Amino acid sequence: MSERSVAWWEDVSREAESMFRVWTDGRELDWAKKSWDALSKRGLTSYSNQIEWTQVMVRLMALAAIYRDFCELAFDEIHEPEHLFWASELSLSTFRVAQCVTQQFRGDDGEDDEQLWDSALLELMEAARSEIHKVLSAEYGGDSLLFVSLWNTVDYWREEDLEPFEDQTDSADEEIREGNQSASKDVEHVTRIDWRENAGNVLNEDITGHKLAAFHWIKEGMTRVH
Repeated sequence: MSERSVAWWEDVSREAESMFRVWTDGRELDWAKKSWDALSKRGLTSYSNQIEWTQVMVRLMALAAIYRDFCELAFDEIHEPEHLFWASELSLSTFRVAQCVTQQFRGDDGEDDEQLWDSALLELMEAARSEIHKVLSAEYGGDSLLFVSLWNTVDYWREEDLEPFEDQTDSADEEIREGNQSASKDVEHVTRIDWRENAGNVLNEDITGHKLAAFHWIKEGMTRVH
């Protein structure tokens, strides 16, 4: 039996930087890391051959597409599908992708090679979304708290965030008090983010059409928007 390897977050973080980044100072990369670690705990980022490695990279693409779809539905942050660019950045092989799709995949009549490549990637990503939804719902404590975690990627930095850091070292505390933005962010990343923060307010206040659409989208399995 072939030895299994694992694509840890550190192995994909460079590519993920551009895949997940939506906000200037948001927490989307922190959320992506926690979510990827959840997939890792369930063996969904491990592989023993190139076909399985391709499937793992498709899961990374699907996770990024899920996040971008949420931002579009919840915050009207419109995006264009970028999976073809991501596949190129991840050096996905057309041959390996073809090996991953089911025998039922035929594409539409009249599609050229590039269109078939696009359709094959979308089919694999759509299949991956289903298993990712199950993992994330379990990891964050249900669909409602999964919604809260995604919402909180944008609620990133407030005055009250400074209070828990007062017990840090004197030098870090001094830098924060002096308003050193980069130092304060470094300290923030050392602390554990509470993805359930303000869950009651997030779920029950300021209900908008966008918010409802994003919530129902999660409940329905986070299928692709584009």
